[in-house]
Amino acid sequence: MSQEKQSLGQALVRDGVITEKQYDDAVAVVKSRGEGQVGSVLLESGLISELKLLEYLTMNHGRPKLGELLVAMNVVKKEVIAAALKKQQETGEKLGMVLINGGYIDKATLIKYLTLQAKTLLTRMENDISEDKEFIKRNNY
Repeated sequence: MSQEKQSLGQALVRDGVITEKQYDDAVAVVKSRGEGQVGSVLLESGLISELKLLEYLTMNHGRPKLGELLVAMNVVKKEVIAAALKKQQETGEKLGMVLINGGYIDKATLIKYLTLQAKTLLTRMENDISEDKEFIKRNNY
C-alpha cells in the first residue's frame, strides 16, 4: 500500500491527469517566473482542480497543512508563512488568524482553504473505507 515518494508532477503524469509535456511546460513557466509552484501553474491553466491538486499534494504527506496549502495554491509566499508561523509560536494564535490579522488573507479565503482541506481528508477517509471493504469482501471476513 505504501508508495514510493514521487514529485507532484511525476504522480500526475503517472496517473494520466496531465501529460509529460504539460508538466514540462508548467516547470518552464515556474523557471521563467523565477518563483512559484508547478501545482499553481497547473491550477492557473485549468489543467487540474483545487481539490485534485490538494489530493495529490497530500498523497505522500498525510494531513495537509494550511500554510503549505496556501503556498501551493499561490495565495501567499513561503516567506509570509514562515513569518506567520514564527508569530504563531510567539502569540499562540492559530495560523489562519495570524494571516488575517496581518492582512495577507481575508476570512473568506481562510474558510475556503480550511473547507478544501477538510474535503480532502474526508475523500481520503472514504477511499480508505472502500479499500477496507473490498479487502474484507475478497478475503471472506
